[in-house]
Amino acid sequence: MLAAYAAKGNSAASPVALVSRTSTYDHYDPHAGLQYRATPTLSLRANAGSSITQPYPALVSGFGSISIPNAANPNYTVAIPNFNLKPETTVAYDLGLDQRFEGDNILSLDAYDLTVHNVFLSQTQAIAPVSGVPGVIAGVTQYLQTNYVNGPEQRSSGLEVSIYKNPPVGLGYYTSLTLNRTYYTQLPLSFYAGNTSAGNVNYNINDVQIFGNPFVKGYGQVFFNSRNGVTVEFGADWEGQDNSTFGAPYIISDTSVRVPLGSRRVHAQLSVQNLTNYNPGTALGRTLAAQGNVEPGVYLSKGALIYAGPGASTSTPLQALPPRTARFLLDFAL
Repeated sequence: MLAAYAAKGNSAASPVALVSRTSTYDHYDPHAGLQYRATPTLSLRANAGSSITQPYPALVSGFGSISIPNAANPNYTVAIPNFNLKPETTVAYDLGLDQRFEGDNILSLDAYDLTVHNVFLSQTQAIAPVSGVPGVIAGVTQYLQTNYVNGPEQRSSGLEVSIYKNPPVGLGYYTSLTLNRTYYTQLPLSFYAGNTSAGNVNYNINDVQIFGNPFVKGYGQVFFNSRNGVTVEFGADWEGQDNSTFGAPYIISDTSVRVPLGSRRVHAQLSVQNLTNYNPGTALGRTLAAQGNVEPGVYLSKGALIYAGPGASTSTPLQALPPRTARFLLDFAL
């Protein structure tokens, strides 16, 4: 393409410019774990470690994209990669215990704390108007630029409780409940410099539960192990308020059957996720905007952050769940 434009006598008119950039980061990630058997039925655990998360390629390289005003979105938005985006670094701590009770019922309890440094954050800011854009609505269309930047920290802490019984033969069960608090912290006011009106808000807010992360969720399962190695299970997953669908709390169920073939080394398994094919709202409702929960947004005014009221700028569309899905698995144990 560059050569084609050069042949026309003006290589500078090419719509793309190919450049190379190199960024190198290194990080030491130790892991440590301790376990203490306090009694024959009680085990105490402690773990700590760190890891990195690399940005996926589209965040740091490639071409940008442009969205022009349309029926669903009246704004003109330019999305560009950030060549200087650093990997995220996660530091995690966990304290837990396992207590075995009479009848081989086991209680597991874990308290955890995770800190993500250089967290990936989507940032949108206003840019100068662009001429010649089709579909512009005077007084309504905004000209925006969006990309990903590194924020200071994301914190997650919570408590996980599970009770289960898994007999070799007979009826078993598994139940779990998770309480979780996830939020951003230490975001400076300068982070909101491009968000100065109620129509152009920023959804990354200090000390507020990150949208789409429920405070509480749980899972329950019952299963039966037969003497000939067949296992049949039925489970249900409950996601509380402020879940990833941006809608009301919901329950989806699953089931599976696992059968040995000839010997215990070969098994066939049929599983079904989202057994009832549940989805929030209707197909039309998920297509239309403003059917989901209201996402808190803020903008900068006179050196202070102002919460935007519930409206088109903070309402969200419902997010679809994966449909009923059946899987067949054949595995061999060596």
